[in-house]
Amino acid sequence: MDTIKNAIEDIAKALEPFATIIYIVGVAGTCVLASWAFLRRRLSSKDAEIRELKNTIEYLRGENSNAEKSIKKLQDERNGLTRVALDKADQQVREGNEENAYNHLMEWLDLEARLIAEVCCRLARWRLSAAQDEQYGREAVLLAERFITIACALQPENRQPRDLKYEILISKHNQDPAATADDLMQSLADEYDNPDPVILNKYAKNYLGTGNYHHALALRKQATDILRRTAGPNHWDTLANQNNLAQVLSVLNRLEESEALHRETWEAMKEHFGLNHRDTLRSQGNLAGVLYKLGRLEESEELHRETWAARKEHLGPNDRDTFTSQGNLALVLHALDRLEESEALQREAWEAMKEHLGPNDRYMLMTQHNLALVLRDLDRLEESEALQREAWEARKEHLGLNDRDTLISQNNLALVLHDLNHLAESEALFRETWEAMKEHLGPNHRDTLISQHNLALVLRALNRLEESEALQRETWEARKKHLPPNDRDTLTSQHNLASVLRDLDRPEEAEALATAAAAPGDNAGESEAQPRLSGDPSQSALPVGLQFY
Repeated sequence: MDTIKNAIEDIAKALEPFATIIYIVGVAGTCVLASWAFLRRRLSSKDAEIRELKNTIEYLRGENSNAEKSIKKLQDERNGLTRVALDKADQQVREGNEENAYNHLMEWLDLEARLIAEVCCRLARWRLSAAQDEQYGREAVLLAERFITIACALQPENRQPRDLKYEILISKHNQDPAATADDLMQSLADEYDNPDPVILNKYAKNYLGTGNYHHALALRKQATDILRRTAGPNHWDTLANQNNLAQVLSVLNRLEESEALHRETWEAMKEHFGLNHRDTLRSQGNLAGVLYKLGRLEESEELHRETWAARKEHLGPNDRDTFTSQGNLALVLHALDRLEESEALQREAWEAMKEHLGPNDRYMLMTQHNLALVLRDLDRLEESEALQREAWEARKEHLGLNDRDTLISQNNLALVLHDLNHLAESEALFRETWEAMKEHLGPNHRDTLISQHNLALVLRALNRLEESEALQRETWEARKKHLPPNDRDTLTSQHNLASVLRDLDRPEEAEALATAAAAPGDNAGESEAQPRLSGDPSQSALPVGLQFY
């Protein structure tokens, strides 16, 4: 890494003369011949400077097969244009057109600056991609910062290095385990008056994927506030960001705030885009999803049914969004314990999606997965297992072993095996799922903790009570720390830990935990499986999986 640092310092030194050249040329505009002679000498030494740049990217060849090709393309482009520029300028000087030669070379200098700035931006992006590596992360961010300093100096109006500066700032923040969402917001405020909402949303999405919901909320809130000021409260970008902000509030269990914001977004979209616009109907579906989470199932059913009818009429019966509404309505019917209606609707959607979207479409497999859940609650366990296993195999093949949907299918297949009393197979599959989720989603992601929780309950069923207690307690502590206060999952862990303690003949501890977990309005029972609903694609494209309650 020292060699890389030295090479970067050489680049910085090699680029310093640009400022001097431009200054001298500007001041000596009336002395065209003198300026031309100076420029001609400087241009003849550019090959050495390009060699310095090439040395700097040499180390990338072993880790990024596209790096050499990418840089070589830029170098070839630069060398060809330089040759043309010099030849043309020489010709103009010989013809006595020194002023034209001067203007031509000034254009060449601008192109040279842009090309080197582009190289620096690419180097910075490659370094940022290595910043996830714990061993080299800090070094990588420092290198990226140096490259971007060069690029910004050469091209202060270029958006690309400016956007990369956001990424560098956020990457530096992520390397501090003690940093909070408020710290990140303060860093952004200190550096920028109006950070780019596109970059803020990009990192908000990354934070959501790793379960860092508070950081995601902070970034999406700032992106929405900026767009309200700059684009206006009714601009499509503003309303889309407002929808995304409401989504994060829902994930954080701030459901009343989420409902209010979804309703505000829906009303604005109805007014400005029309009742039956695709995005208006997505907003309507998202509001119905929050009503479900609030336990207002009849309202949710009514709004989902209305959304489905509008989509059938205005988007067509076989549009992906129409299928989504049909599936979501079926899931609400499932929650209302109208299982035969739910099964019929899910099966109809599944068959139509296989025909119109294809047998391996992600959302078709989601519908198949949800149909398997209904069959399980109808106590048709063999059918449920077969359908769940088929969905799991298809997801492994077409989405990958460690895709979140695949891992959810794996979790739910293990659940059905538990119901069928295939406990050893269920334990093995839950453990495999938990290990994969820890690695690919993170140890404190909500889905990872669901899988960990389920494994603890299978261990209890196998009468391995000490192991079950240890894992259940670890799950409970993680949920208290990483999920919102009084989250249902946290209370569920507390209930089930109390049950294990009773099995271990520790009634006083069990009673204390059970009493503390009995929150008003909570009806989480012990060892009863409940499905988690998949949301509208514009809100949450994936099912979250099952958990024992």
